[in-house]
Amino acid sequence: MLLSVHPEYPQMRKIVRAAQYLKDGEIVAYPTDTGYGLGCDPFQRKTVERMFRLLNLPDTKYASLLCKDFKQMAVYGYISDYVYRKARKVFPGPYTLIVEATKAIPKPLRGKRREVGIRVPNNNVTLALIEELEGPILNVTARDFQGEYMDDPHVIESVYRKSLGAVVDCDLIPESSSTVMDLTGEFPEVVRLGQGDPDIFL
Repeated sequence: MLLSVHPEYPQMRKIVRAAQYLKDGEIVAYPTDTGYGLGCDPFQRKTVERMFRLLNLPDTKYASLLCKDFKQMAVYGYISDYVYRKARKVFPGPYTLIVEATKAIPKPLRGKRREVGIRVPNNNVTLALIEELEGPILNVTARDFQGEYMDDPHVIESVYRKSLGAVVDCDLIPESSSTVMDLTGEFPEVVRLGQGDPDIFL
């Protein structure tokens, strides 16, 4: 089901509807500041398992959570003073920070090293969804079965058909990946270079 939403001033009745699909254990496609994502409620185990099977994701993959603010980030990842000072300068924005996962993260989502990717997206629609869900969204980039990014919500709906509860339509959005920083070691490490300038962490 396509839900056409204004990208800057999202209609709350449509946000509430999309969030209800997440609450009901459905996978939803939605816009972020780095392109379209597919996501679900990370605390609904069966839904998470279904999403991993659908997207052929390895069970050892760490979770990537979209959060609404620093307070929510700190619930799911250990945020040192150093990380907090740096994160304040980049969030909301196109960065994913890999940090040690707290016990609030379900065990299957902690990855091999008990880590979690967390970020605060600079997108009004995503933030409204997180607010309405009252929790983070487990997020992956919207790709087809050949691994190609999908920038068109109509294509996303066509490819995944009945596997999704809803597709939040904000027109075409080109892929522009987040910069991924691993902050679990002694020194910060650039895992993927994307939109964000990594120098602020180095």
